[in-house]
Amino acid sequence: MTIGLNILKIGISAQKPAKPTVEFVSVNPSTMLFNSAGSQLSSNVQVTSSGAWTSAKINTGDGTTWFTTVPTEGSSGTNISGSCDTNFGSQRSAIVRVTCGTKTADITLTQYAA
Repeated sequence: MTIGLNILKIGISAQKPAKPTVEFVSVNPSTMLFNSAGSQLSSNVQVTSSGAWTSAKINTGDGTTWFTTVPTEGSSGTNISGSCDTNFGSQRSAIVRVTCGTKTADITLTQYAA
């Protein structure tokens, strides 16, 4: 009587699992100041991030059509600059939110009153 044995070989991978990517984004400085004529008074904002980022205007009550920031996307080390329309009214502000993956950093824009 012959007994046959079937042996199943299971391959085990020697590869280590990939380390998860650590997402981050920061802005420096976190404010931009403008005079009533629309000229930028503060330095450009530098974005430091773990990858590509995008930016979006956030309305804080004064609207978002009165200012522009460029660029609206980039990579770590990119500088954001801005410009504003002339302000004939009271001081106004808004936020530019920079997003990299699931992380965000805010830039507060303030334009002085006329």
